Amino acid sequence: MVGYVAQMGELALLPFLAVFPLGCFQFAMLVVVNIPDAVGDMASGKHTLIYFLGAVRTVRLYAGVLALAYLSLPVLVWSGLPLEVALALLLVSPLAAWQGWRMVRGAWTDPDKWNSLGFWSVGLVMSSAGVEFLAFLLLIEELIG
Repeated sequence: MVGYVAQMGELALLPFLAVFPLGCFQFAMLVVVNIPDAVGDMASGKHTLIYFLGAVRTVRLYAGVLALAYLSLPVLVWSGLPLEVALALLLVSPLAAWQGWRMVRGAWTDPDKWNSLGFWSVGLVMSSAGVEFLAFLLLIEELIG
């Protein structure tokens, strides 16, 4: 947001609209990469999200946050997010659906799958940011106009 204000000279709603789905994906990624630490965190008394919610509810929250990112798109578009940006995010939805399906089906319980879950969660954040960037790049003249 600081970069946006530095370049545009003011704070606007659009950056918040664009960042909301990315924030959902970032939160989901943080949940996934912290799963391997859950047992050690609990043993050492570290009170993490998994400690408070339990593993099953945390996985449900993970899936819910992924769904929220996509279910919020109509509201975000109605609020001013360009339709092209929302449609670009839909390009990455198969990856989010696959990750959510894997988590709900119990991949988080298998240590052999932790690296893959983490890798693809980071991939979801980065690819979503990338497609948003490309969509905004294609719209730059219209937005600055």
